Amino acid sequence: MIDNLGGVTSDLLRTALDAALLRHRVIAHNIANVDTPGYRAKRLTFEQHLAGATDSLGASETGLAQRLEMLKGQLRQDGSLVVTTAEAVELDGEMVRIAENTLRYHALLDASGKRGELVKMAIAGGRR
Repeated sequence: MIDNLGGVTSDLLRTALDAALLRHRVIAHNIANVDTPGYRAKRLTFEQHLAGATDSLGASETGLAQRLEMLKGQLRQDGSLVVTTAEAVELDGEMVRIAENTLRYHALLDASGKRGELVKMAIAGGRR
């Protein structure tokens, strides 16, 4: 029951956190292979897929929740959201990406915490 309190917003935050973790792994893999001849950078395409899922905001909350579940499955299992690019790995660019991703992850954690505080306050009837 507690899991249902957050609704689609909490589910979206959890999915975005999962994506940030996977993106960190992908970037770390790129950095580890910076000197590997012929290695091409990999990128996570989560945001494009998320935009496709949320473009139909006129759709029901249930429909959006189902699309989020599909995205979560793709993040965790089949790797279809990770694509190989035509570009070689540039260490400076990857270091910028990992720093940006770390900031994004911490912002999502903060948002998730604030969301939890709001739910807690609602349960307490506005009292602290």
